[in-house]
Amino acid sequence: MNDSMFSDETSRLFLLCTIELSTAVFRGLADTDCLALCEDGLADLHPLYKADKGNLAELCEKIAELEQLCDSHAEDRSGFCQLCSTEYVRLFVSNREGVPVPLYASCHTAGHRDHQVMAAPALAMQQRLNAVGLKTSGESNEPPDHISIQLEYLYYLLSTGWRDHDEIALENAADFVRNDMLPWVEELKAKLESHDRCGLYAGTAGVLTTLLKYVAA
Repeated sequence: MNDSMFSDETSRLFLLCTIELSTAVFRGLADTDCLALCEDGLADLHPLYKADKGNLAELCEKIAELEQLCDSHAEDRSGFCQLCSTEYVRLFVSNREGVPVPLYASCHTAGHRDHQVMAAPALAMQQRLNAVGLKTSGESNEPPDHISIQLEYLYYLLSTGWRDHDEIALENAADFVRNDMLPWVEELKAKLESHDRCGLYAGTAGVLTTLLKYVAA
């Protein structure tokens, strides 16, 4: 990982906040959370991404595009958030014709493209969580290779690495992204660009893919 890109607290905080944003969107937003995101959540990133147009310029641009999407629905944010909620179910949870874009690494890995969950990527992810003493929580009981769980694991590695000056944690973060997360998230992004009718999830995938490329560098 090229940590020189994140040598200051502002860049590091920006990256961690963007991971939190992506985690929240792909975990599923209630309408009230969606409204808060459109009204305040992206604006909270302003001092960070507008202060850094250098090394992180591409990521800043992707955040700005997502903000523009939200702003384009300013006159009917409630309607936009209801559409996003409907799309979340159709894209990721339940669809009569089959879920078009599962949020599990197992469903996007070569040899497991039949939407089989709890395949090798899930087992490997569980081992990573066990190794650092992390446990999945919540009522959903999602498999460990769900994108939100992988993002929480990445957040843990990066925040721990920077806080404790732990180079091993930072290298583990870069290796995890480079070898395991980025390949399937790029595929996820491509599928969302074809299937997402509201734009929130394709836009967030664009933000996330750009972020992961920085971490993998």
